[in-house]
Amino acid sequence: MNVTDTTETARRTKYAPLRAQTFAELGLRIRHGETALLVIGIPAILLVFFSIVDVVDVPTDNSVDFVFPGILALAILSTAFTATAIATAFERAYGVLHRIGTTPLGRTRLIVAKILAIAATQVIQLVVLTTIAVILGHRVPSVLDVAIITVAGVLATSACVGAAMIIASTLKPEAVLGVANGLYVLLLLLSGLVFELDRLPSWLATASQYLPITALGEIYRSVLIDGADRVDVRSWIVVITWALITPVLANRWFKWS
Repeated sequence: MNVTDTTETARRTKYAPLRAQTFAELGLRIRHGETALLVIGIPAILLVFFSIVDVVDVPTDNSVDFVFPGILALAILSTAFTATAIATAFERAYGVLHRIGTTPLGRTRLIVAKILAIAATQVIQLVVLTTIAVILGHRVPSVLDVAIITVAGVLATSACVGAAMIIASTLKPEAVLGVANGLYVLLLLLSGLVFELDRLPSWLATASQYLPITALGEIYRSVLIDGADRVDVRSWIVVITWALITPVLANRWFKWS
């Protein structure tokens, strides 16, 4: 065996556990009906409801134009943060993570595998929700719009998965249920996904702008309403910062059991 063959074998050995775990995580999400409801059903219902029912005042002529970007961001929050935190906490409690910890996978590749699998499921979310939004009257997004949305979504997914893994590693499953769902509701109210931030007290609205899900919603809204060239650089900085910090902290604090 020459040097080239040895290098190729080493590369395959290095990435084989990551590839296997990514497909395993993706398979679990596709097979479970309750996951499909959380990933597709609930965001779709919310999109239709807030687009056709005049519940809150929106700054656009067509309600779906304002609601659609927020629901896209909300779908990422529910999938990458809430569902991941709860599922990982119970995997840890049932000993699943302990068994995975005995394999060559390692904690870093486990976190990356979860990010990749969730990002793949969000492609389905994007297609379904965009189709519904277009039917309700939203313009068809351009290729550039889709590209920007995808990049921002992957970054936000990294941030949310990292935060989810931190919570799942440090709290008991029952506590994770309460904390993850409570934070989901809190972030929904503070992120400006359903109503504008200027309805919040000024100090709270300012603080909320530094949340990753708020920044993601602003990027989506800028791209899908105002155009790709109108995205605020600050929003990108916030999303990228969280996308780098939370996985690093999760990798440091993560416990298999």
